[in-house]
Amino acid sequence: MKRIMGLIGILVLASTIGFAQEAKPKAPKELKRFSEMKEIQGEVVWIKPGRAIAIVYQRDIENHTEEEILLPLDKDVELEHKKDISQISVGDTVTVQYEEITEEKEAETRQMRKAKKIIFVKPAVKKPVTTQPEEEKVLKSE
Repeated sequence: MKRIMGLIGILVLASTIGFAQEAKPKAPKELKRFSEMKEIQGEVVWIKPGRAIAIVYQRDIENHTEEEILLPLDKDVELEHKKDISQISVGDTVTVQYEEITEEKEAETRQMRKAKKIIFVKPAVKKPVTTQPEEEKVLKSE
């Protein structure tokens, strides 16, 4: 009886050690990171100094569609033709050089973008303010 119990104890111990070896986590796959500089030009539609800039870079007037990109600003973003980012406003045309970082891990791909340099191209087009003749104002109020 003691021999059987001893034999069972050895088998249980051996199977526990074997299971523990199989349960070790596999080494994580290597993270692949690619970085590429890109450039885009368009009209500023939103800007938050120190945070991000949104640019419309393509407009299709016939289909009434726009292609827009939101780029977070790098903490050390460079400016060309302006001294401060607060001098850039909605409607201005700018060229933005940004870094696109792609990280691949197993089946997962992640892309991040950061604006590195903003080049001021031209100011917003000012639309003339039209005033209504006095006759139209009177007619509308009646």
